[in-house]
Amino acid sequence: ASVLEQKKQIGLSGRTVRPKLIMTFGVSGAVQFAAGMNHSDTIFAVNTDEKAPIFKVAHFGAVADLYDIVPKLIAQIKSREGR
Repeated sequence: ASVLEQKKQIGLSGRTVRPKLIMTFGVSGAVQFAAGMNHSDTIFAVNTDEKAPIFKVAHFGAVADLYDIVPKLIAQIKSREGR
C-alpha cells in the first residue's frame, strides 16, 4: 500500500477537517483518523465490522459491505435528482 503525503491525510498526522457531512466506507476509525474528523457536523460510516471504532464517533452508521451500500446510495441520489 502506498502512503499519501501528509497534507492529503486526515488525522493526527495530517489535517483536521470540519465538513458538514463526511461519509466513510471501510474506514476502521482508528483514534488517529477519528481525531482529524470528529468536529464534522455529520459523520456517516459504513463498515463490515460492527465493533469498528468509527461507530463510536459516527452519528449514523451501517454495518454492511460498501459494495452493497454504495450502489444503493447512488440509486437513491439519482432518483431524487429531478425533484
